[in-house]
Amino acid sequence: MDVGTALGFSLPIGVGLAAIGSGLGLGSAVNGATTAMGRQPQAAGKIQTAMIIGAAMIEALTIYALVVVFILMGNMKPAEAPVAHDEPSAKAPVMMEETVNYDEQLAEAGIVIKQDD
Repeated sequence: MDVGTALGFSLPIGVGLAAIGSGLGLGSAVNGATTAMGRQPQAAGKIQTAMIIGAAMIEALTIYALVVVFILMGNMKPAEAPVAHDEPSAKAPVMMEETVNYDEQLAEAGIVIKQDD
C-alpha cells in the first residue's frame, strides 16, 4: 500500500473520529452546564454563556480537522490506473479509420455552403 492509498483511507476515518470526539465533548459540556444551571438557577446566564463559548471552541476543532483533511486531499496525487500489457498505451495517438466528408453531410441536411473560387 502506498502513501496515497493510506491517506485515502485514513483521512475520512480521522474526520469521523474528530466528529465523534466533538459530539462526546459537546454532550459532556451541555450535560455539565444544564446540571449546574439546575443547581444554581440564579447563575444560569453566566453558565450558559460559558457553555456556548466552550461549544464554539469544540466545534472549531472539528472544523480545523475537516480543513486539514481537505488540504491533505488536495496534495494527494491521483492514483494511476494499471495498464494491461495487451492494451495500447494511453499515450498512443488515436487514428481515425475513415475520413469524414462534412460537405456531403451538410448537403444531406439541406445546408449548402457557397465557396468563392
